[in-house]
Amino acid sequence: MSFLNKINGHDTLVFMCFLIISSALWLLNAINERFETDIVVDVVVTNLPEGVELENQDDLTIEVFVRDKGSELFDYIFGNAPKVSVDYKDLTDNGNGSLTMHFTALENRVSNALKPSSTFLHFKDDYLSLQVKRERVTLPVKLNYDVETGKHYELVDVQTSVKDITVVAPSSRVKEWEFVELPEFVIKGLDKDTSFTFPLPREKYLSYEPSVIDVHLTVAPYVSRNVKRRVNIVNRLFDLNLGDYYDIPDSVTVSYLAPASVADRITEEDLRVELDFVELTGGKGDTVHFRLASCPFSIEKDEVTITPGAVCRKEYPQQWGGLLKQIANGKLY
Repeated sequence: MSFLNKINGHDTLVFMCFLIISSALWLLNAINERFETDIVVDVVVTNLPEGVELENQDDLTIEVFVRDKGSELFDYIFGNAPKVSVDYKDLTDNGNGSLTMHFTALENRVSNALKPSSTFLHFKDDYLSLQVKRERVTLPVKLNYDVETGKHYELVDVQTSVKDITVVAPSSRVKEWEFVELPEFVIKGLDKDTSFTFPLPREKYLSYEPSVIDVHLTVAPYVSRNVKRRVNIVNRLFDLNLGDYYDIPDSVTVSYLAPASVADRITEEDLRVELDFVELTGGKGDTVHFRLASCPFSIEKDEVTITPGAVCRKEYPQQWGGLLKQIANGKLY
């Protein structure tokens, strides 16, 4: 048994030595023989615009078929992969962030990146396809407008077809956006409801969903209102029964035009009507006009009227004539 074991052990050792030598000879022959295979070539895109990034930007590759010795192919696969540079300006922009380049434009660059012993055969695909890295966010719409209505009209509402817009753009562009502000539109003399379509601006690598917004402007005419107001005598210097000399009504009617939103907020304290005692008693004319002392909105001519508009003198108080004239002329106060 010991003899057989010695023989078997000796044969095994010889076989293993033969196998190792054969494998080494095969490997030496293989690495010197020329093969065809596909390898990976690293791609670096240069001169990217500021704020533009590419998907998988640090891991862009293309596959090419080459012919070379096994040792060189081994180095390509497990050692140093070839590298080529592509200028951003040489890429074709297909819209929606898609960039392409036909591989025929890269053939010379790839050939130059290979080892002198390597023969470039062909590309695995037809195009180099890249995608701009973009982010999708939904933001509120902000209108920017200058609308001037026609006389006696007010702008009561501005509506858009959507409240929010989905923006697809490079993340560096939209990361600080809080809203989408539309370009300003200007309308003068608006006196009727108006609708128009607002196309959103087109920019490279930036798109809006939807790309068009409908804007509707609603206007309304001023409303006409009538209110009763008590007559207030102001600047009374001494007690005098004015009713003996003037037809002064207890109240008058104030008619006005105003935006509905303003008219609905008119209170009893608004549109105060006054008569000036000094003007009434010391004036030279026979009529004295009421005046509006408080108004919560700006008024123009003929937008507010007081009925009756003035009081008439029935009899001039002769016993006070000289004194009142001096008061009216500012000599005693």
